Amino acid sequence: MNLSDTVKRFYSQLSSEFDFEVFSPHGEDMTSSNNSSLVCMIREYGTGARYLVTGDTEGTRWDSIVRFFSGSLKADVLAAPHHGSGNGITEQALRYIAPHTTLISAGVNNPYGHPEASAVRLFQSYSTQVFQTNVGRGQSIETVVSAAGVTNLLFRC
Repeated sequence: MNLSDTVKRFYSQLSSEFDFEVFSPHGEDMTSSNNSSLVCMIREYGTGARYLVTGDTEGTRWDSIVRFFSGSLKADVLAAPHHGSGNGITEQALRYIAPHTTLISAGVNNPYGHPEASAVRLFQSYSTQVFQTNVGRGQSIETVVSAAGVTNLLFRC
């Protein structure tokens, strides 16, 4: 993706309920398969709520995303990058995103140790709510965004 071509970063015709703004990937930072992940803001028309989907993007990629898009990163809900790995996001990026809720999707007893405790603490310092799927035997998280705000429902397995 050419970052100077902002028209191609915005998609409003894909859904009658949402629009999408793409921040990544682009050629400059595709240094690994993780940094080739899609980073996309999903905005719900009715409420204006914003959900930032991040894939396995790593900290080095966030430096560029912040440099190019810092003013567009504010989100209500953040899908934690790279399953909550310690190198999944930077503190600078979290300052711009400033999520109310962070969702960390990681398997129970996964071999990578995700999420890392340092990443969880970082998310907790910038989010009002942090939820993880690697609790107990696993859990699902349903996030409902309405005009009244963000509601998260945990479904334990």
